[in-house]
Amino acid sequence: MMVCPYCKDVVSEVDAIRCPSCEAAHHSDCWVAHGETCSVYGCEAYFSEAVLGCPWCEEVYQGRRNCMVCDSPLMSPQQCLAFVKSYDWVPMPLCGDADALLAAGYLRNSGVLARLSKKPPISMYPIGQVLSLWVVREQEDLAKRLMRELFERFTSCAHCGHVLFIDEQDCSYCAAEKEVDR
Repeated sequence: MMVCPYCKDVVSEVDAIRCPSCEAAHHSDCWVAHGETCSVYGCEAYFSEAVLGCPWCEEVYQGRRNCMVCDSPLMSPQQCLAFVKSYDWVPMPLCGDADALLAAGYLRNSGVLARLSKKPPISMYPIGQVLSLWVVREQEDLAKRLMRELFERFTSCAHCGHVLFIDEQDCSYCAAEKEVDR
């Protein structure tokens, strides 16, 4: 069984388009959607097309210099791997329905080295995606303290999920929606 690296779905041998560099099997539609290049991050063919990635968010881009999620400078596959391997990362548990992306941004804005790790099924799309938060071991205690403070100061709207200060009575987003409906 072969899995297309672009969409993470099974691809048959008959329908597969193979990368000339690493021989990864792609669906023909996926090959075209990725600009008729290999979508295996780190493949020589992929790298030769100036594809860069964000070590903080695991986002991959072609023709960009900064991450669209966190605005960090992008790196080559080799640089990303070297960066991630240069630290001892530990998972940071999230409380309840906490948003890993917002928590990572909050920690980074507070001086903590925090990154996201994506898990399949489809890592390039937010469909069924599971994000986990990781911090550098030396900053684990600081990150835990900051996360406790974060959850003591903020909550989520029960109706729409937007972040609210703990003492906020009404969600401005829900109030704006009610005004539009009138």
